[in-house]
Amino acid sequence: MYKRLKVKGKRSKVKKELVKYARLIVKAGFVIGSGGNISAKVGDIVYLKARDAALGKAGPKDFVGYSLSKDKLISKKAASHEWRLHLG
Repeated sequence: MYKRLKVKGKRSKVKKELVKYARLIVKAGFVIGSGGNISAKVGDIVYLKARDAALGKAGPKDFVGYSLSKDKLISKKAASHEWRLHLG
């Protein structure tokens, strides 16, 4: 399932949208248990789920940012183990 979102504004709005779609993905049965991941690219930043956060229970603080231009994580939490797949 791929959906292009037009999100203008602060990163908190992006993270809230990620929470919304993460819960929809879990509700639809596309993931089992705490598995699954989701990301969104806004400008130079890719937002993705933090490591050890369950997709269906993740809140806005459970998403981290990765700067493509700086080639580094810009959040205090660690990104999921599959973070490189989301930069593609």
